[in-house]
Amino acid sequence: MGWRARNVKRIFIRGYFMPVIAVKPKARLLVPYSYCFRFTDQEDQGIRALEAWAERHQIEVLHKKFIRWL
Repeated sequence: MGWRARNVKRIFIRGYFMPVIAVKPKARLLVPYSYCFRFTDQEDQGIRALEAWAERHQIEVLHKKFIRWL
């Protein structure tokens, strides 16, 4: 998808089994539906890599519910 770190406000992770990841852009009030996804294989490894990327770029990662917009 190619998000640039400077355009990302925060990342949400919702759920435990097959969690949904949402990337909230700085310019939006809600998360666009197309910015939500799930890791299908090696979930733990993918989420750990995403959290490490977010930490490197000082992006907040929250484990909570979020609102999507179509």
